[in-house]
Amino acid sequence: MTSNSTQLIRQIVGQLTDALATEGFTPSNPLDGVAAAGCGTNSSSEASVWFARIVDGVPQLTAAVNAHIQRNGRFGMGITAGAWVVSKAAQDILQELPAEALSRGSWPLGRLESVNFGFFERTLDPGEIPVGADPDYAVSEYMRLLRGPVEQWFSRYSSSSELLATARTATVQSLDQNSPNPVRIRATVVLLLLNELASDAVALMDWYLRHDRFHKWDSIDRAVAFDIAISNRFPAYALARTAVD
Repeated sequence: MTSNSTQLIRQIVGQLTDALATEGFTPSNPLDGVAAAGCGTNSSSEASVWFARIVDGVPQLTAAVNAHIQRNGRFGMGITAGAWVVSKAAQDILQELPAEALSRGSWPLGRLESVNFGFFERTLDPGEIPVGADPDYAVSEYMRLLRGPVEQWFSRYSSSSELLATARTATVQSLDQNSPNPVRIRATVVLLLLNELASDAVALMDWYLRHDRFHKWDSIDRAVAFDIAISNRFPAYALARTAVD
């Protein structure tokens, strides 16, 4: 059984690697910001693999997908699939800022958003993609979801204008649909600045400071502290900020 499981996992990983290559994804280290398994088979009964591609319309932004393949009690084996949008460059800047300028919460600083593939069709119970005895079906189902609702979700980050609009909304899986995610707000501001879009960064932050409801991870004091810290870090932001003030 162990040998069969290992062989099946390797088969799925190989098929996913080939299929995702056609969509521009290549194998990657984990991008979830926490200690996680790297690419390839991790044991005889489970594996975690990651694939990433650069977002053409937004420099220094990465789109990624992962697949956690494991044995379970219902289907024998299943795939938990996720999609991620992250910026390592923005995270590096944010890590230099004072703690009081950052939001609370457990999200990695460079994560703009993540979502389970299954969320788009089973919002309350995303679940797994069953493998059963047919890995071809599991891989085709993974790719069907990727090429459909997941790619549509990725399109929300396909350009600077889309990025700016998306930052003003709640993340799709958030329980609080009335408040923008404060981690994403900060990462977006920094990302816009790194891409020399200071006016857009200021417009987003000015809108956020005037927002009448903050996520529980944030507060007006923290948002103001971030605005000041970013003004000190980016002269172009400070200059554009004076035009608004």
